[in-house]
Amino acid sequence: MRKRVCWLLGAALLVAVTPVYGVVPPDVKCRDALGKAARRLQMKILAAQAACHEKRMAGKPGYPSTLNCNDLSQLPVASLNSLMKAQLALERAAIQRCDTAGASLPSALGYLACVAPCDSVVLTSSYVSLTTCLSCLIQSQAFSITKSLYGDFPDPPLLVGNTGALACQRVLAKATRDLFAKRLQQQLLCQYKVNLGKIPPTNCRTADLTGAIAKKAARS
Repeated sequence: MRKRVCWLLGAALLVAVTPVYGVVPPDVKCRDALGKAARRLQMKILAAQAACHEKRMAGKPGYPSTLNCNDLSQLPVASLNSLMKAQLALERAAIQRCDTAGASLPSALGYLACVAPCDSVVLTSSYVSLTTCLSCLIQSQAFSITKSLYGDFPDPPLLVGNTGALACQRVLAKATRDLFAKRLQQQLLCQYKVNLGKIPPTNCRTADLTGAIAKKAARS
């Protein structure tokens, strides 16, 4: 069965490929390390974009109305430096936990092709190429999520002095990110257990093994 790297955005972004069962420990560690590093990068991007939007809406110095916070290249230098560190951490995970740790080739673990809009990224025998694919998909999906929360430039409108609207926007955005983070966490844990053979083959894209996702959603 052909397997692909696939990041799907429904209620939340999820990181998964078609499951490969019975993988050996180095492969388990490789996939787990990549998933966790990718999750950290994704959450840092979402948090940086949200902080930018909130400061722009509030009219804070350094955040003019012409600033497009959905565009990562326009984020403040401090935010970009933080994102770069997360990106480098993902690449280190690929090298230290996959390429040089005895993991099987990416193709053996189901990573055969990068999907649109990043299908121009070519996957090779090195997991570093996979991080290029994941980073591209992460940025694309982060744009979609942030756009759904704040709108597309020139939205959201400036809300200087409107403390009620600012507070409402902040609460909604945080609740969405928290639910998203919980879903990613539980999906990674599910896949880790499947890979180790601790639970039967399961579709971790949709599974909620402990009900933690549903509980988080109910509190959001």
